[in-house]
Amino acid sequence: MKLLRMKLENFQGIKALGLDFKNGMNMTIRGDNATGKTTIANAQSWLLTGKSSEDEKNYTPKTQGASNLEHSVECTYELENGAIVTLKKVLKEKYTKKRGSTTAEFSGHSVEYFRDEVPIKEKEFNEFLNNIIGDIEKVIMLTNVSYFSRMDWKKRRQLLLEMCGDYSDDYIIANNSELLELKNILLKEGTVDQFYTVEEFMKMTKERMKKTNSDIQMIPARIDEANRAIPDVTYFSKDTLEKEITELESDIENLKKEKLMLENSSQDKLRQEKIHDIQMEIKDARIAFVDEQNAIMKKYKEKVNEVSSNINNIQLEIKNIDSRIRNATSDLNYMKTQRDKLVQEYYAVQAKEWDTNQELCPTCGRELPSEQIEDLKAKFNSNKSKQLEEINKRGQIVSESAIQEQSEVIAKLDAKKQALGSDLVLSKQQLSKLEEEKPKTTIFDATETYKVLNQKLLDAQNMGSDYLNADRISEIESHIVANIQMLQDKQRQLSLFDTVDYQNKRINELKELQKTLGAAYENMESQIYLCEQFIKTKVNMITENINQKFKNVSFRLFETQVNGGLKECCDVMIPNVAGTPVPYGFANNAAQINAGLEIINTLQEYYNVSLPIFVDNAESVTKLNNINTQVIRLVVDENYKELTMMEE
Repeated sequence: MKLLRMKLENFQGIKALGLDFKNGMNMTIRGDNATGKTTIANAQSWLLTGKSSEDEKNYTPKTQGASNLEHSVECTYELENGAIVTLKKVLKEKYTKKRGSTTAEFSGHSVEYFRDEVPIKEKEFNEFLNNIIGDIEKVIMLTNVSYFSRMDWKKRRQLLLEMCGDYSDDYIIANNSELLELKNILLKEGTVDQFYTVEEFMKMTKERMKKTNSDIQMIPARIDEANRAIPDVTYFSKDTLEKEITELESDIENLKKEKLMLENSSQDKLRQEKIHDIQMEIKDARIAFVDEQNAIMKKYKEKVNEVSSNINNIQLEIKNIDSRIRNATSDLNYMKTQRDKLVQEYYAVQAKEWDTNQELCPTCGRELPSEQIEDLKAKFNSNKSKQLEEINKRGQIVSESAIQEQSEVIAKLDAKKQALGSDLVLSKQQLSKLEEEKPKTTIFDATETYKVLNQKLLDAQNMGSDYLNADRISEIESHIVANIQMLQDKQRQLSLFDTVDYQNKRINELKELQKTLGAAYENMESQIYLCEQFIKTKVNMITENINQKFKNVSFRLFETQVNGGLKECCDVMIPNVAGTPVPYGFANNAAQINAGLEIINTLQEYYNVSLPIFVDNAESVTKLNNINTQVIRLVVDENYKELTMMEE
């Protein structure tokens, strides 16, 4: 679509102006400051969108200070199909008389719409524009050279993907042999055609890695606990103990046979039965005593193991906090260093002062006109403010409050470490106290219970019996009791070897588990790496596909983080003098304008719509990019006190 003619009346300070663009040619409009160049760009923008060319808030085309005037813009366009159409908008002030008043008072504004000089309704006017060029935002994108580069990055990214197409995960995997394994990795367990997305799988796998790593970190403590539970069998021989147990069992059996033979030959059954009852009572008391002693020792060992495990856990946590303190301290030092640099940079920029030599004409040496000097000063102050604002913006992440927060984090970690240190000291003291309070081993024969029962047994044995074999039976019984006690001691000593075998087996199982978990962790690391390679491949393919649509401008769709991960973005990149792409905001004004024209040219090809573009402050650009649409340059030129249009 080409702009053929424009007519303004009482529009933003311009009383009357008519411009002929000679069949839609590229033109240059020159004029001194405040002669109305930007107003011309605003006029077309207000006609097509109801906004200014820079999308200012509360914009009005009214002439300041004037009242009861009609403010209008009329443009004649040649459409893509060759048809000629004239569009016009008129802003009027409304005045109404209140009841009982003779004076009309201002009550608001009204806008009238015309197409080919025929009045039409706003809805019809907007529908016509929407049919031939699209909605308001599309018009702004296709006419404002900076709009696309300054719009929300998510919106800009979505539009680029719509223009250039996205790639499915299946397509990327199928076209990269290094990623083929990823298809099987993403398959949901128990299914044949359901898959996780790469993002879902990475999130899930990282949680598993965190859990697996925690389990791996706990294994050394569990192995140490098992080692401490292994009894000392240095002074025992398993073979010797087994042989001695067999011999004792044989001796006891022989003694019992001899006793039985003697008892059967005795006539004093009543006395023997009483002795037997007392002996059983002694046996039961002995078993109860041993059980009680074992229970006390078991409870003691459990308490020792609990305190030892707590000591290991505290030491591990202190080690972890030490690592976090080192990392946080490193970050704090970096923030302080970066802040000092930014403060120096800020003071350097703030110290810049206006160079009065710039008030002189570089050719003749005479002082420049005051308006031009003021304009140059304004630009100097504006650039200085922008630089200071940019430094402040970069300084937010290393602000005093951020440094204070980081210091507080370190202080909290130090406090937590001190608290854990105190807990560790208390736990070690508790362990030492437990070792001092270790229950003493006593034998049943030294107890008062045994002495009482043994006396009863002696009394029963001394009951008036004249039989010669009574003493022998008593002697045999004593031997049996002694042998049983020895047998129990040997069996307890032999059971220590079973404990050794069990704990060694447990240690081996834990070591195997450590290897298994380590292998699983490494496998998950390789899966995460494969996912990251997939993302990088996708990023490169999408970025390359988008950047092929542009000659000089490029787009950065992902940013690499410190931890190696990727963060979505959509930065407009413009090559600097050395050819290195820099973000849009860091490029000079000329580069930004030409980048905007290149972007608009691509957008117009995508939408199959072209609109006239007004380039304000075009004097800052030596040569504008050639694009397939009508371009009107607005140039500040003190030699033209009135607006003057000329062919490009």
